[in-house]
Amino acid sequence: MENASKALLIAGGILIVLLLLSFAILTLSSTSGLSDQRKNIHMTQEAISSNSRFSSYFGKKISGADVISFLQLVIVNNSQTSNPIFIEFKQSSISSRDHKSTSEELQTIIDNIVRSSYYNINLTSDCSDYPGGYRNTGHYGCITITKL
Repeated sequence: MENASKALLIAGGILIVLLLLSFAILTLSSTSGLSDQRKNIHMTQEAISSNSRFSSYFGKKISGADVISFLQLVIVNNSQTSNPIFIEFKQSSISSRDHKSTSEELQTIIDNIVRSSYYNINLTSDCSDYPGGYRNTGHYGCITITKL
């Protein structure tokens, strides 16, 4: 009888240890999910902050001088980030389908901007690499500049 009661005590102790281990694992897994959520929120806030520098130029009739300022901002962005913005420049209704992102390529666009003309800047909706103009990180990926 004494051996049976010792066996029940040992079994109860093992059961309690298993329950505590299960609770600890459950707690650790739930806190790692919170860490992932914090990381995603931080990435979203970073993308919103980055995008806000450019979005003030969108959807308005702006002068060539403002387009040059915008492109210089893109050049600085592309030199400092792993999320370069590709620019599609349309001088007429025919699109070149050529998305440029390097400083030299963007400088070529700047050289073709007529300061006295007006332009429209918008996200590119048909960029094959970044549908809707956004990267999967939420950063702008493709922008179109159209001469009006």
